[in-house]
Amino acid sequence: MSSLRAPFRHPMFRRYFAGQAISQVGDFVFFVALPWQVLVLTGSAADLGGVYSTYFAAQLILLLAGGVLTDRVSRRTLVVLSDVLQGILVGAVALLAGTGSLSVGHLYLFGALFGAAQAFAMPALSAFLPETVPKADLQAANSLYQGTRTLALIGGPALGALLIAVGGTTAAFAFDAVSFAVSATLLWSARGGAGAPRARERKPPVIVQVREGWRYVARVPWLWITILVFAIVNAAEAGPRGVVLPAFVGLDLGGGYAAIGLVLSTMAAGSLLGFFLPNFLPSIRHRGLVAYIATAVFGVSIALMAFSPNLTGILALGFFHGVAVAVFSLMWQTAMMEQVREDIRGRVFSLDELGSFVLLPFSFFACGVLAVLYGPRVVLLGGGLIVMLCAAAGLLYPPAHTFEGPAPRASG
Repeated sequence: MSSLRAPFRHPMFRRYFAGQAISQVGDFVFFVALPWQVLVLTGSAADLGGVYSTYFAAQLILLLAGGVLTDRVSRRTLVVLSDVLQGILVGAVALLAGTGSLSVGHLYLFGALFGAAQAFAMPALSAFLPETVPKADLQAANSLYQGTRTLALIGGPALGALLIAVGGTTAAFAFDAVSFAVSATLLWSARGGAGAPRARERKPPVIVQVREGWRYVARVPWLWITILVFAIVNAAEAGPRGVVLPAFVGLDLGGGYAAIGLVLSTMAAGSLLGFFLPNFLPSIRHRGLVAYIATAVFGVSIALMAFSPNLTGILALGFFHGVAVAVFSLMWQTAMMEQVREDIRGRVFSLDELGSFVLLPFSFFACGVLAVLYGPRVVLLGGGLIVMLCAAAGLLYPPAHTFEGPAPRASG
């Protein structure tokens, strides 16, 4: 198994890694500032769910286009342009917040525009990583990338809380805008790569490429089964975690923005263990089986949060939640990077993200409303139980136990 030091031999990976590390700190500063800004403006979990819903709705509409574009143009250029656009958008929010002009309506609009930019950034980022290292170093590179994201999730929320305490949400939004600029500059200045070069050839029409992506996924059972199952898993987990939990710890338990940041950081600490531990263990043969067991664990953790009487219990469960989510993510992402053909990778990643996000606008909106009507504990319990049922479905379907076996080359 490749050493965790091996990917750093490659200059393109070093630039990619450094830029994303900085950008991800900014992302998690932002994800403390955004919910707190909405709650300060309206005090409503329903509005917070609505802002997230517009973000994911815009992303869903454009994800397939993002995947096709990722396979048609330079992935590095697409990542850089996405960083620039997102930096401009967050900078505009910082300016509005600083002048006292920011309203919840602005945040709904921002959510839609930011989601549109992410529809192009996400498949490009995932598809570009294998171009920065040889295949032998790919799991180590993915662990480092995901682990650094987790370190950012540990430090980012704490930094976000500090920035809000010192300079309000304006300072937090401005920091995120600068982080996008740094990431874009680092990656744009990079030269060369270590992965397989992309062949330059005449591309078929867009609709043909979209159809080819669908056909490829449909012929690989572990791909389409997991994408389908996680459409439900993500809806059942993301709404309770992203909307209900911040409102619960910030308002119901009286912890404010500091508690929101602390919960996110604790989940990240668990994720750090989950991302790095598999690299020190023998090679894992049945990645799918491990991934679905991890899914069951993070379902249990969400459900048990419903019974926690205080923030301490939430933090303990959040740690185990982070470990389990990280293990699933590492197994799944590494398998796709290794097994999926390079020329179609962007479309497959966009289909994966489409499946992951297709129900999220509904989830965020519904969870916000349900939390207002029935209380956060009911929503947390229901979401956790649904995740556990989905994990059981994957565990009972043997073709999903081994994330291996790409489809043969599809014809246009």
